[in-house]
Amino acid sequence: MKEICQEAVFQNQLKKLGFCRNTPVHGIYEREKTHRRRYGARKSTSYNGKPHKTHVRIAKRKHLALRKKDCKCYACGEIGHFASECRNPRKIMERVAILDSLELGDEIDVVSVGFDEDDVSDIYSVGEEIEDYQFQNEDLEDFKNYEVYMMTIDEPNDYLVGEPSDWRSKLRVSRQQYYCQHIWKFDEIHPTRCLACRNEAMKGDRMDCLKCELTICSLCQPHYYKKEKILPEKIKTRAPKVIDWKKIAIDQHAALKARDQIEESLREELEQALQQVRHYKGKAEEIKEETLVTEVPEEVVREMENLRLSNELLEKLREDDLKRIEELECELRAERGVRALLTVPKEQHEQIMEELLKVKEKFRSAQTEATQLKEQLKASSEVPSESQILALDEECVINTVRAKNNLLNIKIALEVNGKKVPLNGILDTGAAVSVCSEEIIP
Repeated sequence: MKEICQEAVFQNQLKKLGFCRNTPVHGIYEREKTHRRRYGARKSTSYNGKPHKTHVRIAKRKHLALRKKDCKCYACGEIGHFASECRNPRKIMERVAILDSLELGDEIDVVSVGFDEDDVSDIYSVGEEIEDYQFQNEDLEDFKNYEVYMMTIDEPNDYLVGEPSDWRSKLRVSRQQYYCQHIWKFDEIHPTRCLACRNEAMKGDRMDCLKCELTICSLCQPHYYKKEKILPEKIKTRAPKVIDWKKIAIDQHAALKARDQIEESLREELEQALQQVRHYKGKAEEIKEETLVTEVPEEVVREMENLRLSNELLEKLREDDLKRIEELECELRAERGVRALLTVPKEQHEQIMEELLKVKEKFRSAQTEATQLKEQLKASSEVPSESQILALDEECVINTVRAKNNLLNIKIALEVNGKKVPLNGILDTGAAVSVCSEEIIP
């Protein structure tokens, strides 16, 4: 094989006649100037999406014609034509020298390489002193022009593993499983069957290859894969714990002692905080009393008290008016009832008329009293005295009124610290105690 490869390399060099360049021939002199550089091209190995100034695409013109619209001229840098078709007078002279030195054929052309090119098969790197990889037209010819020496190996039709016995045959596997460098795993749990015996492979009694997905059970493994051994599953056992009660007791004692110290310190802090709160509360009360004494004058306090008494008096008068209005409504209802009783005998009719006259007189007297009280209230600008208020209270101590909630509603005068307070009460025969709202009691 080595001799065949050496012969192929020699024939390739002989075909290119590259070694004749170093052989002197009498009477033949170099036509090119000695100061001109000579460039060569070789397959690029450094292109990774970002082109370098030495990267070019060299291919046949019929292949480059498919991308002529997007190709970039290597000689001038413009888009839309090849370097051999360039008519631009402003060419890059260094690149023109490279094109002349490459000695390309008529069907071969050069274009610039762009960013992130998909096809990198015909991208070359151009540089000096590249003699062994000098670009020639033969590199782009079809493969039918080359002689290829190959060695063939006959493969079997069936791939069998294992050693046969008197009654057991070899195991037929696939080509991938036959040439696979197995990586075995012994703790798979997914349901599958053994490739040899076709029985269900259980966890702990099987081995699975991670590459070719071959599964062999523990019964068939010694006959086909002797070198591999199914490792038994390790049973995890807990080590008995040794409890050091003495250490636990010491730790608990230290923890309790530390907790007692923390509680003691917290109690001291709480006591200090309570003392500060009491101190600041006392100061706040003193400041409040001083502000009340200094800021609120006696005249304002007296005026506020007079306003409060006047409001109470007005409230009592309003309640009296409401009571009288209710009484008048009752009398009116009674009068309407009397009118309905006109069919009664004459004697009863006279009695009813007398009672009606009495009721009318009471109604008129109540109306006059109400008007007088209203006039007195409007005319008086001074606050009434306490004796007048108490007198008014005594007049309306207990008055039965019309039921509003299907209960017996009464008016009560309650005396607190020498002051009488009128209240609206409800008489409940089943109550054990008397209840009064704190908001009403001054």
